Amino acid sequence: HRPAGQGGGGGAVVRNAVKPVREESSGGGEGLDGDGKTPATPRMVPKCPARILIVEDHWANRKLIEAMLLQKGHILDCVENGKEAVTMTSSVEYDLVLMDCNMPIMDGWQATEKIRQR
Repeated sequence: HRPAGQGGGGGAVVRNAVKPVREESSGGGEGLDGDGKTPATPRMVPKCPARILIVEDHWANRKLIEAMLLQKGHILDCVENGKEAVTMTSSVEYDLVLMDCNMPIMDGWQATEKIRQR
């Protein structure tokens, strides 16, 4: 049994995780960070951000994948099991679905088969 909020629960957890990319500071010189001395970090914004569905029941894995993809500027939705993934993909068109294979309620193999049947 997992603590509440750590996946595997019965309730659907659907979250649209969209973070704005860090905007360049208005202070300092051209190409410099806010202090005017440190070179600005290059922005990691894809030319065309992908709409991605993360299907992962373990909260730590979900957070890691989410952090990496948000840093690259992608648009994410997250769910905890295959049944929720089937529901989400019926109403939203995704560029990519990252699916765990072993999950409660409906595993990734079953969910992928149902999604492909459409």
